[in-house]
Amino acid sequence: MKRIKILMMQDFSDDEYSRSIVRDSISDWEEVDDEEFKFLKNNFHRMFNLRHDFGYEFKPILIVEDDVPPSHRIQDIKKLIKDEQARIAKEKKDREKKKLEREMKKKAKTVEQQRVLYEELEKKFGPTK
Repeated sequence: MKRIKILMMQDFSDDEYSRSIVRDSISDWEEVDDEEFKFLKNNFHRMFNLRHDFGYEFKPILIVEDDVPPSHRIQDIKKLIKDEQARIAKEKKDREKKKLEREMKKKAKTVEQQRVLYEELEKKFGPTK
């Protein structure tokens, strides 16, 4: 069983902004079984055909009452944020590590090239004092 309510929203749009305002509730909270809810959800678009009863600037909105208390939702959201921040920090650390590895690899190539050049110069001109 689900508790549902149907609201009517009125949409406004200016040059730059759009707004939706709840104008009226056309039903109180009602309990419907899963089959009725599925039927209503699958055929909710047909409510637009009934707008002549309410006005064409209105659109129907189906609201389903949440079984989970808001405090649990808040905790879930906080956990998601914490996990996302940890993931971002790990990705940043991994990027910095890879950047450092590339720089060290490039530096190692440069040092190796300098060593080879130094050895060639030593062979050609003799050891330095």
